[in-house]
Order: sequence, then C-alpha cells, then structure tokens
Amino acid sequence: MKKKNINFIVEKAEGSFQGRIKGDGFNIYDEAESIGELESQLKIQFEDFLIHEGATNKVWKNVKIEDVEFELKFDLTEFFDVFEMFNISKIADYSGINSSQLRQYASGKKNPSVKQAELLEKSIHKLASMLQRVSLVQA
Repeated sequence: MKKKNINFIVEKAEGSFQGRIKGDGFNIYDEAESIGELESQLKIQFEDFLIHEGATNKVWKNVKIEDVEFELKFDLTEFFDVFEMFNISKIADYSGINSSQLRQYASGKKNPSVKQAELLEKSIHKLASMLQRVSLVQA
C-alpha cells in the first residue's frame, strides 16, 4: 500500500512544542518538550483514531499506522524560532533572498510569495543534505 501523507504542523510554545494533525474525520492536537516526543504522542493518538473512528471512515478504513507518514511542516516564523541556531542573514545569502526581506518573513511582518517560500525551502533542504555528509576529524 502506498503511504498516506499527513501534514504535521509544529509550533514553538514557551518551553515546549505544540503540534497538530488533521484530516478527514480527525483533528488531533498535543504538546511536548521535543519535536520527537510530540510526533510520538500524535502517532499514538492517530493510531487510536485508526483503530476506533477510522475503522468506519471511508478514507481511513483498513489503513494501519505503518501506512502513514507524517510530513513535518513549519510556518516560516516558527521555523526560525525552532531552528534559532540558523543565522537568518547567512540563510538569506545562501538562498539568494534579501536578508532584510527574510527577517520580515521570519518576524511575520510580511509573507513570502509561493516562489520565495519554495526557494527558501529548497535552499534549506540543500544545506541539510550537505550537513548530512559532514564528518568531523580531530585536528
């Protein structure tokens, strides 16, 4: 069976993370100290939905938790709150977006166009791919 994707929306709260998933027949919200813990809690609740209410739902009938993949989604403002270790100016340079413009996006004062958001997302994914290949050696 092809995996079903569910948007897993994450927001940073004071001292914790809040997340939600919603779809046909469900709207699940939770809070946890880490994104990993939050995802685990939401998967447990979603599995409960699949076993009970989902068993009679035409979209979710016969779907098992193994058939579901959560797609991590962030609002641009939330992204820079959660990943505050990333320097906005450096990310702007790397993606070719004006740094003051990106700061306005990150603060929520302005919203990026779809094209700008896609460019930024592609640049962040490229950076993440480069970081995965890094190995550190003792000097």
